[in-house]
Amino acid sequence: MRRATLLPQPTARLRFDWWENIDQTLARTLWSNDKVTKFIGGPFNEAQIVARLSEQCKNRSEHGVQYWPIFRNECNSFVGCCGLRPRTDNPRTFNMGFHLVQEHWGQRLATEAGTSVIAHAFEPLGADAIFMGHRPGNESSRKTILRLGFTFDYNEIFAPTGLIHPRYKLAAPSPHPS
Repeated sequence: MRRATLLPQPTARLRFDWWENIDQTLARTLWSNDKVTKFIGGPFNEAQIVARLSEQCKNRSEHGVQYWPIFRNECNSFVGCCGLRPRTDNPRTFNMGFHLVQEHWGQRLATEAGTSVIAHAFEPLGADAIFMGHRPGNESSRKTILRLGFTFDYNEIFAPTGLIHPRYKLAAPSPHPS
């Protein structure tokens, strides 16, 4: 798999950045919010937020990916993050996720950001597949995942919540014959 150091392409309403380039208080705003993080095992304390940021920086240096911070194009307001992290079982696959601050919910920004991240995963990164999951009962995330083209694959226990989460898969598009 090729390691890219490029960001996903901007969309009509959003742009991506690297956590290393922005004000770290935005991460605290996002990951200390109980409404945002209740589905992923939060809210997180200062040490946990620092660890999450450290993991994002490590993923960038080792794999060229992270859960990139996202911003509105027209006003530069912080939306949250959307991105990839490598899976341990196959170097050509990624887990994908999104975390949005509450004032940006219900605007299909996760779908918009996710579409760009998916395109980035398959080219230039050359991924074979992307996986996503959601907490049981999180209907908004389930709908977004399905809207992005993922299909149910399996259930697994998600350690941060201790619950069985459905997992979805999106395979790389088949190459077109010449």
